Amino acid sequence: MSLRGKLVVGIALTAMCTILGLMPLSLLFLPEPEAVRIKGLSGEQSGAYLDAPNGLFRLYPYSSLRTGFPKLVPQTGGEPTFLIKYRALEAKSAYAIYSYSGRQEIPAAKMEKAGKVLRVTPETALRPGRYYLKAAKDSMYGGSEYFFFHIPPAADQDSTRL
Repeated sequence: MSLRGKLVVGIALTAMCTILGLMPLSLLFLPEPEAVRIKGLSGEQSGAYLDAPNGLFRLYPYSSLRTGFPKLVPQTGGEPTFLIKYRALEAKSAYAIYSYSGRQEIPAAKMEKAGKVLRVTPETALRPGRYYLKAAKDSMYGGSEYFFFHIPPAADQDSTRL
């Protein structure tokens, strides 16, 4: 190979390595995902939703438990109701609400299944704190998805905020 060919290959490889090396850094500048208000479940394929007094919110799924609690999560009152819509729902034991700090499962009073939608409501009102909903992943590979939410102190519970 000529000197010119080696130079072109060297420059191309350097450029590719630089771009590939810097790509993970771009993740540091992406905005944190947040819940989105939707009109209803009719146009939705799958996911978890918070049924709040001021609307229905689509929750952002995380594929693993985070070491830090997400910044932009919905805040709701102490008696949240979640709707889980998947193509194929697993056994009810695959869905649960947990306290984020103690990783303790919160017993569910109601788990009502209607077609492809499962309604999950905690047994008692939740105390202020950070929580997550664990749901079986809607895929052939299994696993779980995690949906985070926050119960603020009573003084801040006037409405659901994002």
